[in-house]
Parts: sequence; C-alpha cells; structure tokens
Amino acid sequence: MPHTFSVRHLAAAGTVALGLAVSAAQAADTPVTIPVPGLFPEAVERVGTDFVVTSLKTGSLTRISPDGTATPFVAPGVNGLVSAIGLRADPARDLLYVCSSDPGVSKLTGSAAPALTAFRMSTAAPAGRWELPGGGFCNDMIVDADGTVLVTDSFNPRLLALKPGATALTEILRDPVFKGEGFALNGIARTADGSLWVVKYDDGRLFRLAPGTATPITEIKLSRTLGLPDGLYAGSGNSLIVVEGAGRLSRIDVSGTTGTVTTLRKDLSMPTTALVENGTAWVLEAQLDYLFDPSLSGKSPGPFRLVPVSLK
Repeated sequence: MPHTFSVRHLAAAGTVALGLAVSAAQAADTPVTIPVPGLFPEAVERVGTDFVVTSLKTGSLTRISPDGTATPFVAPGVNGLVSAIGLRADPARDLLYVCSSDPGVSKLTGSAAPALTAFRMSTAAPAGRWELPGGGFCNDMIVDADGTVLVTDSFNPRLLALKPGATALTEILRDPVFKGEGFALNGIARTADGSLWVVKYDDGRLFRLAPGTATPITEIKLSRTLGLPDGLYAGSGNSLIVVEGAGRLSRIDVSGTTGTVTTLRKDLSMPTTALVENGTAWVLEAQLDYLFDPSLSGKSPGPFRLVPVSLK
C-alpha cells in the first residue's frame, strides 16, 4: 500500500525483559555492534543470552550473541513478515510476538497484510498470525500476565487485543484523541498499579489509561515536549522510560496528571526502542532517517548499535 513517509512520521515499537543475566561481553558501558549492514533494525528483545532484533528492510529476525556474532533467527518473509516492527517476548508461553507492517521500505513490500505474528522462542517456528481488522499499522505491543497481547495501531486511533485462545484481534478502545498526522499511537507500557500508558509519535503526547473507570483516558501534562517518542517502558516507582527518535533516552516521573521529563542521554542516532533489564536500557540506534530522509538518500549509515544507558 503506497504511502509517503518522512523521518518525522516513522514509528516503532519497544520491548521489556527484566531479571535476565547479561554477559560480561555486554558490560554496562560497552555498546554492542549489530554486524549486519543494511539491516535497519527496529526493535530488540532477549532470547536466552542473545539479543534478537527485527528489521524494517528485510522482514526478518536476527540473533546477536554476547560476542557480537549475528545469526539468522527468522528468515525474511516467514509467517508473512514484511517489515518486522515491534517485538515482545512471552517466555512463560515460549512465544515471541512480532508486529509486521508495510511502511514501503521493505524488500517484501506489498506481499502481506499488516498483522500481529508469533514465533516459538525455542525454535523460531511460526506460532500464529492475526491480521489487523480493516488494515492499519501494527506497531508496538505488551503481553499481560494472563497472556493477553495489547497492540497499538499507528494508522487508526485504536488499541487491539489478542486474548488467550482467540483466533482474531479485536478492537478494545477507539478514541479521537489518538488521531494524528502520519504515525500516531506508538509505544505502550503497563505499570505495577495496572495503568496502561501510550505515547503518540507525531505530537509527543502521553496518555494514561486507567482500567475500570468511566473515563479511562487522561493526558499527562509534560514538563517538555517529547521528540518523536517511540519505545515506552515501566520504570521504578511512578516513572516511565521513553526512547525519543530525536536522539534521547528519557525518564518521565509522573505525579497525578503531570510528568517531569529528565533526559538520561541525548547523543543517540535515531533510536527507536530499548531492552530494559537489570537497571540498564540497551537502546537501539536504528538510524531509520537513512531510509526515510530524502537528504540522506543513497548514503550509508554507520554501524547499527545497542547502546547501554544506566537507569540507576
């Protein structure tokens, strides 16, 4: 499906893995290079001791070992992958969920409809595919404790859910406040109090969705505007961690309906998502501006990297 995109309208998804051991080769102050030119990774998770990254360009998943070796995990196009976007692991069920969408830059553009897909973490075998009803852009997701998957749709002002045992995605929330220019809804997170949080990529707004209330959507007034917010993660206490495509990793400390934004790092190269574990955020420098910015057309980015940023 043809679209015109710019760097300011690119969205992605984020991932959280807590309590996993990080090898000595992935020291908290040493970036990990992704040794695959032209991959344009978009999201990152942990499978065993390896990182796993998605690819906008090839519609594949790649494992990155502790010593920096890249190994194919899911081949391009398997299970209908076009551009592999958001990525979330569900170790309890041996599942790795991947958002497959079509921003027009993949070698597989036009080959399949946007969908939530799943693979076995242990074998990489396909484990399910659920197309977005009416189309859209599957961007990011979370997996709740009961196995429910909640998905953001960047082209429609809605959240979708795949409930345990369901054969299709269902729309659980639609609201005009989520409408936007180009890519809108993006990162999603669940905090310990049960609240659901989402960010909008196009205008940098943050919303809290309180379960079980008559008016569940509350906009959080931020101390500064977020620049292209993408991956979103629960932090400690009443805080959130957000990856900003404008080059930053930031913390948002929320009190009531206000949020104080603190920049943790600001020299990142078009970051999209992160893997948050053991007090460190491994931020993915995706450099997607080289895919979408006309002024960079034909130029090659530097190496893609996972950059560790301390959250302590």
